Amino acid sequence: MIVILRVCLATATAVAATLLAIPGPAAAVPAVAVHTYTYVDLGVLAGVPAPPGRSSANGVTAVGEVTGTSSAPGRATGLAYLYRNGQMVSLGSIYTSYGAGSFATGISNAGHIVGLRYASQLGNHRATMWRNGRIVNLPGLSQRDSEANAVNDSGQVAGLAWPASGAARAVMWTNRVLRDLGTLGGNHESAVAHDIA
Repeated sequence: MIVILRVCLATATAVAATLLAIPGPAAAVPAVAVHTYTYVDLGVLAGVPAPPGRSSANGVTAVGEVTGTSSAPGRATGLAYLYRNGQMVSLGSIYTSYGAGSFATGISNAGHIVGLRYASQLGNHRATMWRNGRIVNLPGLSQRDSEANAVNDSGQVAGLAWPASGAARAVMWTNRVLRDLGTLGGNHESAVAHDIA
C-alpha cells in the first residue's frame, strides 16, 4: 500500500510513527480510481506572437469548451475568446479602439458566455453576454461599472453593478432583466455574486 501524505515537516515523523504503530489484521486495500489529466496549451488568438502574447482560461463546459481572455493583435488589452474543437476564436468587444477590450468570466453548458467589455482601459466596464455569435448588453444600475461573473444553463447571469452612488451591489439578470440582490448593509458595504446554479 502506498500512502501519500501532505504534512508539515515538524509533524511528519510523528505521523509516520503513528501509521506504523496502528495494529490490526491485514485487510485488502480497496481499489482507488486514478484520475489522469492532460495539459492542453490553448495558445493565443491568431496574429498574436507567443510570447509576449498571453491568455487565461476562466470557464469550461462539460464537453471541454473553454472561455477566457487572450492578448489580441493591434490592441493594448485582451479580447474574450471561445476555445472549441482545438480553435480559439475571438468573441469581440463592439469597440474597435486600441485600448478597447473584453473579458470572459464564465460559460454555461448551453453555450452562453458572460463577462465584460470596455471602450478603453480606464473606461467603464459593461456586463456582457455572448450568445449565438451576438454580443448582448446587460443593463446596469447606473452608468457606472457592471460585470457578469457566471451564467447557468437557463441563461440567468450573476454579477455585480454599481449604483449611481455608493458601493457595488450583487445582481442577477434573467432574460436581460436586472435584479438588485443588495448588500448585507453597513457603511460602504458592497456585495458580489460570483456563481449561479
